[in-house]
Amino acid sequence: MGPVLVALVLAAWAALACSSSRAEQVTEAWRGGGFNTPWFVSVNPVDGSCWVADYGQNQVVHLAQDGTELWRGGGFNAPDCVSVNPADGSCWVADFGGGHVVHLARDGRQLWRGGGFYYPHSVSVNPNDGSCWVADEYNNQVVHLAANGAQLFRGQWFNWPGSVSVNPNSGSCWVADTGSNHVVHLAPDGRVIWRGGGFNGPIFLSVNPSDGSCWVPDTVNNQVAHLAWDGRELWRGGGFKGPDSVSVNPSDGSCWVADTANNQVVHLAASGRELWRGGGFNRPVSVSVNPNDGSCWVADTYNNQVVHLVILKPVIAQGGRN
Repeated sequence: MGPVLVALVLAAWAALACSSSRAEQVTEAWRGGGFNTPWFVSVNPVDGSCWVADYGQNQVVHLAQDGTELWRGGGFNAPDCVSVNPADGSCWVADFGGGHVVHLARDGRQLWRGGGFYYPHSVSVNPNDGSCWVADEYNNQVVHLAANGAQLFRGQWFNWPGSVSVNPNSGSCWVADTGSNHVVHLAPDGRVIWRGGGFNGPIFLSVNPSDGSCWVPDTVNNQVAHLAWDGRELWRGGGFKGPDSVSVNPSDGSCWVADTANNQVVHLAASGRELWRGGGFNRPVSVSVNPNDGSCWVADTYNNQVVHLVILKPVIAQGGRN
C-alpha cells in the first residue's frame, strides 16, 4: 500500500470514528434470509460457522462463516435453542414444541434424541466432557445430560427456568430462573453455589469462563447486570428495552446484547461502557460472539434473517517502502 493510499484510508477512518461518540465501528459482513422467526444462534469459534434454530420452519440450519448454507434439517417442532460444541462441531437442540432434546453431528446426523421434557427452552454444552445442561421450562426443572444422553442430574425446585449457561472451566452452570425472578449458580453436581434475586423476568444469561462471572439481561427491568462468580453485582446498566439475550467474549470480557424491544444490538466493554449500538433490526432475540475474531451473529427474528457483524479495525501504517 502506497503512502497516498495509506493517508486516504487513515483519513477515512478518522472521519468515521469522529462521526460517533463511541469507540468502535461495526459493519455487517453478511445478512441472509430464508428463515422464519429464527430464534437462536450459536457460533463455533473453531471454524466460524453458526447454527440457527429456525423456530417458524421447524428446522435447524448450519451456516458457514460467510453465510453459505452447510446443512438444513427438519424433524423438529419449534426448535428454540441451539448450542454448538467446538470440540467436535456437534450441536445440541432444545426442540421446544416437541418436548425433546436432540444431539446432532456436525453434518446434521442425529446422534441422540431424548424425551421426558416439557417445552425445553435452553441448552448449553460443555466442550470439555460433551455434556449438556437443559432448562426444562414447563417442568420447572434443570437437567444435566451426559454426552450420550444419560441423565446426570435433575433439579426440580425451579420456577420456569428460561436459560442455562455452563462454565467449561469449572463445570458449574448458571440458571436464569425466570418465574422466580432469581439467578442461580449450580455446582457440577447440582448443588446450589449461589441464588440471588433483585431481577424481574431474567430470561437469559451468559457465563465468562475466563473469570467465572455471568452477564444477565434483566428483561422487564430494562437492564443488563454483570455478576461475579459468587453472585456479587459487578455492574448494572440501563438504556435497554426488553433485552432478550447476551453473549460474553471471554477473550476481552466484553458482552453483546440483543436489545430486543429497541430493535438494536449493543456491544459493551467488560466495565459496562457502551462501545457500539446499532439498529436496522426487528426484534433481535439472540446474539452469539466468536471469541477468536470478536464478530457476532444475530438472530434478527422478526426480519426473518440472520446477520453476521464484524468490528472494523483501524488501519495502521507500516514503515518502509512498498
